[in-house]
Amino acid sequence: MNTIIISGRLGNDPIGRAAKNGNQYFTFSVAVNKRGKEKEQDVTTWFNCVTFRHDLAAQLSKGSFVVAVGEMTNRKYEDKDGLKRESWQLVVSTMGSSVPMFQREENTNSDGNPDDQIPF
Repeated sequence: MNTIIISGRLGNDPIGRAAKNGNQYFTFSVAVNKRGKEKEQDVTTWFNCVTFRHDLAAQLSKGSFVVAVGEMTNRKYEDKDGLKRESWQLVVSTMGSSVPMFQREENTNSDGNPDDQIPF
């Protein structure tokens, strides 16, 4: 199973495009920060993302925080100078609050009221 979950901020608004077969897709990038011990050691990794779901793309705007779930894919191509290139992208299937594992469930006690304390 090839499932990737990332969380970060959108680097740009989604850009709509049309494939050769006429299907519409949207591309965008997500910056994922990894904290170092010192602020100077923070590392940002950029993920190129694509989705075929218009409903997901409509929710996105530059700078917004997202949680994206999808599959990493590899694409090999030849650039304009004839050099062989390879790129990776995350094909996003689910984002944000629609990701089931990130939805918050409210704990209730026996009388139906929310628990004030969550045991760990």
